[in-house]
Amino acid sequence: MYKRQTLYRVTLGSVPASRYRLRKAPGPEALSTLEAIVHTLQTLEAPNAFEALLKPFDALIDGQIQAMGNDTYQRNHGNQR
Repeated sequence: MYKRQTLYRVTLGSVPASRYRLRKAPGPEALSTLEAIVHTLQTLEAPNAFEALLKPFDALIDGQIQAMGNDTYQRNHGNQR
């Protein structure tokens, strides 16, 4: 659909490790959309001022892991980092 070379990319300093533990990321600098938004706001506005936006995200991930069971999580996702 899009040609890769025509897409623009912006990098704002060092990127924190992703909190999303349910899929393999394409690279260590890859973030979910929400994580990227929070990182951008914290870089442009104020460090740690938007950390609360990630609490529901963390709860969602924890809930998904709990629903699948720890054994299933470890078998399928546990060694991604």
